[in-house]
Amino acid sequence: MKDLSIIIPIYNEAGNIQMLFERLSSVIREMHVDVEYVFVNDGSRDNSMELIKGLVGTNPEVRYLDFSRTSDIRLQLQPVWITAPEIVL
Repeated sequence: MKDLSIIIPIYNEAGNIQMLFERLSSVIREMHVDVEYVFVNDGSRDNSMELIKGLVGTNPEVRYLDFSRTSDIRLQLQPVWITAPEIVL
């Protein structure tokens, strides 16, 4: 189990994904915790998903969920809340 799971909702954020990850990971690295970054693509129509997959390929701590259409992300993540109630957003 990871010390910290960071869930990052994404919708048409291609221009921000790389910078967000670099800044966030540089801060978290200083904390010396076992972390996972979970990008949640909520039906983006730009190349957000391709960028996220690129991060996954070079960073083992990065994971993703890809939803093909935009919806209420809280409902789609409901199984996560049920199986991992210790997650705090």
